[in-house]
Amino acid sequence: MKNQGAIHAATSPAEPAEDSPVRNWWLRPTYDLRSKVPFRAIMRVTKRGFENNLADEDLTKALRAAIEGNDLLTELIDASAPLSGGPLARSVLTFEGWDEWRLSLSPQGEPARGTTWRIPCGRLADGSWRSVLGKVRARQATVASPPRLPGAAVLTRREHASVEVCSASGSRVIFDPIFRSHLLGCQDAMPVPEPGIAAAFVTHSHSDHFDLATLDHLASLGTAIYVPEVPRHSLLSEDMHRSLQLCGLAPWICQWGSVAQISDMTVEAIPFFGEQASALVRPSEADARNWGNCYRVDTADFSALLLSDTGADPAGSMLDAISTSVQRRGPVDVVVGSLRHLYMPFEVDGLHSYFVVLPMAGLRSDHDCWLRGRLPSSTLGICGTAAVCAEAGARVFLPYAHGLTGYGQPIAVNPLGPGPEIDEAAASAALSAELRRIGCGTVVTNWNPGDSWTPVREWV
Repeated sequence: MKNQGAIHAATSPAEPAEDSPVRNWWLRPTYDLRSKVPFRAIMRVTKRGFENNLADEDLTKALRAAIEGNDLLTELIDASAPLSGGPLARSVLTFEGWDEWRLSLSPQGEPARGTTWRIPCGRLADGSWRSVLGKVRARQATVASPPRLPGAAVLTRREHASVEVCSASGSRVIFDPIFRSHLLGCQDAMPVPEPGIAAAFVTHSHSDHFDLATLDHLASLGTAIYVPEVPRHSLLSEDMHRSLQLCGLAPWICQWGSVAQISDMTVEAIPFFGEQASALVRPSEADARNWGNCYRVDTADFSALLLSDTGADPAGSMLDAISTSVQRRGPVDVVVGSLRHLYMPFEVDGLHSYFVVLPMAGLRSDHDCWLRGRLPSSTLGICGTAAVCAEAGARVFLPYAHGLTGYGQPIAVNPLGPGPEIDEAAASAALSAELRRIGCGTVVTNWNPGDSWTPVREWV
């Protein structure tokens, strides 16, 4: 039987310092164009046209009526896309740049009125905006690193899609940290890690994976920041390297296939496929893509594959990307992944603008598949994750990226909302059943945010 390793329950965090009136800060690009586009309304018109089997000419009339009288929308949205076959978004919207950023402070939750500053890009690099941050006192506990056996590496689950890996020598790296973010209640629920993290790696630019305040905090403690290469900034992907540089940080770019040596660990950047505008249709503009990386981290004790929100799209499949890594570096011991299904572009509120980059014929085809229950998930889901475990030769699967209900708490449907979109225990059971069905011996191990996994069975 394969060794499943052992889980160590979350340790109690130290009490946070005294509270402060200002606890959060955000710094984000200002997108004046996309902020004025009623994407959901345009989606409703488009879907209604598909459902009523409107001809291209009639769908064009309906779209024109939806934006009639708004000169700006006419410049951004191509209502004649059903006739031309192109996307609804014109290039000026798809590849909108920015000239200024917005800095916001707040006691909690979303930015409060009267606490927002607009900063020209040219003023970001001089750092003058940082004087405002003196008002921020993040009330956040600190948690000690988990205990470990001498000479044994440890994998610790943190908020949402964040994990920390500690090697046998004590070197530490963290992936997708957002512990200073208001999203999912991270700042209230998750303690900050102890200082001493050597490197932080980001998978992609969605706000539940890329948080500037968190990365700025880590960089101030000497942590090196690694981000994916983004060939072109777009509606689907922020150029994280440029954003961090503008804010005075010095990030490294991880290209697909590159390997970073962090003390006695290696971190390989693996292509990011899936979670795109469609699992079946290519965007009209090739650069209109959710650019990102998955990561494989190898320690002396185990190797782990961090899948983020990946799956498959017309550009490639994670199965092929993982196969290439296995051929190059050998099997993976632990797969860490999400079990959610995302049926792009019709069932994802948080990515509600993605559909406008697809050619209209492809969007209509996707909708037809969706109505018939044949639209594939853009992410791996249950069956895709089982196939990945088999391809990787993994002995253990650990779930993550399913939201957050609290430090040390299981991820279950939150009746109070907002909360995670999945009952993790039920999804893990479904994965175990699928692994048995395909004859794969990977063992699904449940753990909670704050828990740690080690490849050995005994803890000190």
